[in-house]
Amino acid sequence: MTYTEIKIKNNRKYYYRVLSIRKQNKVTKKRKYLGVNLSKKELEEKERKADKNLVIKNKKRNKELKKKSNLK
Repeated sequence: MTYTEIKIKNNRKYYYRVLSIRKQNKVTKKRKYLGVNLSKKELEEKERKADKNLVIKNKKRNKELKKKSNLK
């Protein structure tokens, strides 16, 4: 699941795209920094790019884990 996380520091909004990943009983998060004080158009564009990047990396990681578990 991906979502946008907004952190406010010194009256600036920092945007991060977050992918939650379950590893056995724990949930970890992969974050991609999008930028500061973005307009809606900029944010939507950067979200799309970040989603592609995060999902592709996650798919590669899942394939590697499946190969390792099959070898055991």
